[in-house]
Amino acid sequence: MRAIYRLSAAFVTSATDKGRKYADGGGLWLINRANGSRHWLFRYQRLGVERGMGLGSVRSVSLAGAREKADAARRLLAAGTDPINQRIGTRREEAAAAARLISMREVAALYLAKHESRWTNDKHRREWKASLDTHAMPVIGKLCPADVEVPHVLKVIEPIWNRIPETARRILGRIEELLDYARVAGLRSADSKNPAAWRGNFDALLPAPSKLKPTVHHAAMPFAEVPDFMTRLRAEEGTAARALEFLILTATRMSEMRHAEWSEVEGDVWVIPGERMKKRKEHRVPLVPRALEIVKEMRGHRHPALIFPGRLHGRPIDDNTVLRVLARLTPGPTAHGFRSSFRDWAGERTSFPKEVAEAALAHAIKSSVERAYLRTTFFDQRRRLMDQWARFCSSQPVKADGKVVALRSA
Repeated sequence: MRAIYRLSAAFVTSATDKGRKYADGGGLWLINRANGSRHWLFRYQRLGVERGMGLGSVRSVSLAGAREKADAARRLLAAGTDPINQRIGTRREEAAAAARLISMREVAALYLAKHESRWTNDKHRREWKASLDTHAMPVIGKLCPADVEVPHVLKVIEPIWNRIPETARRILGRIEELLDYARVAGLRSADSKNPAAWRGNFDALLPAPSKLKPTVHHAAMPFAEVPDFMTRLRAEEGTAARALEFLILTATRMSEMRHAEWSEVEGDVWVIPGERMKKRKEHRVPLVPRALEIVKEMRGHRHPALIFPGRLHGRPIDDNTVLRVLARLTPGPTAHGFRSSFRDWAGERTSFPKEVAEAALAHAIKSSVERAYLRTTFFDQRRRLMDQWARFCSSQPVKADGKVVALRSA
């Protein structure tokens, strides 16, 4: 019996029994798997360890082709080289060569495409990309990921670290994300340290952001001034004014309000789906009577989906349209700042637990222990809290000594 080249091309075509294997000799085997797939395998021993190297599917590699690959592997073994290790080394070299054809700018585009769903609105996505385009890409955009080192990242971050520390911190984190993605995608060495990491890296080069200029939060209107503002806001006409009033009464975010749809309103509850929430969890908002009146009023616009439609067909109201109404009535405070007004009012003027107010704002509880034990959303208590907030917003302020003092509602 022949020790090598035992099989024939005709036999390979006809031998399709599942779960069988056939030796061609010299370590080459035809393997028929139980699932019906068929492939070539080269078996050998090196340093006392048996190994198997796949040579391809029968559909793509002929018997003659498999024999050529087996012959090449045997020659490597005769020369003292492990054929599997040789293949791995070759693939790594090819991957490294391919990685050098991809720039950091292209990596950013790939990352954005794969993480599209992480942003709750287009504005955040645009800001994420714009910050990198403005500050990072002029320095590292043309570099391949494998070539990016600490000096490159420092050149991006250091000029803005003291001037705009919060923006610089975010950009550093975004570069770190891109380089982590590049490493997992095989565009950087698997064991390379991320040059944009903070701990054990940039924390030794730059002062912590908390030691620099304090973070500037969204400008908020003192809650005592809200009733007077709401009186003037209700006198305004138009979709933007109703959208802002609805936002204040529900203590929600701008993006959540802008994309509100008729299908999300169930009776006197607005159910915001998780994909539109910052924490990616569904949020049920109890609607006070005035909020329901606004919803009913917006029905007259007859938009099939959006409660607050914009001028462009199929698009929600633009946030700048809402902000222009706010700026005209009271320059300074931001729309997001009304969430702070609500939180301050709840803490100072009500006896509701802080957890109820935080739940109304859809804030995550910071302590992991508290999160583990706290399963309720406090919906019934939130309904009473929002009713009180609406009554406060509708209360009549009186002016005394130049100060606006809101009357406590019944």
